[in-house]
Amino acid sequence: MKLVLLPGMDGTGRLFTDFIAALGSEFDTLVVSYPRDSSLSYAELEQFARAASPATEPFVLLAESFSTPVAIRWAASAPYNLRGVVLCAGFVSSPLKGLRRLVALSFGRILFRLSPPSFVLRWLLIGRCADSSLLAAIREALSEVKPDVLATRLRSVLNCDERMSLRRLQAPLLFIRPRQDRLIPDWSYEEIRASNPVVEVVEVNGPHLILQTSPMETAKIVSDFVRRNLSP
Repeated sequence: MKLVLLPGMDGTGRLFTDFIAALGSEFDTLVVSYPRDSSLSYAELEQFARAASPATEPFVLLAESFSTPVAIRWAASAPYNLRGVVLCAGFVSSPLKGLRRLVALSFGRILFRLSPPSFVLRWLLIGRCADSSLLAAIREALSEVKPDVLATRLRSVLNCDERMSLRRLQAPLLFIRPRQDRLIPDWSYEEIRASNPVVEVVEVNGPHLILQTSPMETAKIVSDFVRRNLSP
């Protein structure tokens, strides 16, 4: 089965390496890597992902964090060869509301021109016990993308609302929720469940980047979901 992977905010797809290795040979994986020097909207990223993915071959779509609205938009159009959707540590509308959203919109461009301290990346993304090599990989992935592109992606997150699209989604749907996610609030996760009550939710102990910090456990969850829902 083809597994199409849509990346997080960096858009490079580099951070999927350990997760793909943990999947073994069960899936033929395709990582969609977004342009690193072009500021594209969610609608444009959806079209980019479609063009990079199988036109006729059956596939399962997995989207991490930033890319979950892309996957929801795409899957809601009911591609005939889409067999299932996995959303990981994501959201269906802006995870920040009110004043916090306005502050993020105002200072996003400045934020991505700075190099965040390691303790901030650990606190928000990977936890304090994560291997230092993962921290280095995150910094490297972010450094490959223009700050203005990252700022545009943040604005897309803060302005998105795909609740209606999620309601229309009819493919088998799995949501992997990290229990110690400090980036996506609890109410945002509940909003996904409310928008599509048939979504299967699996909680995993760990931080926001759960595919990177728990690759073996999350790979098994994805494999089990595919076997359970897509076996002949």
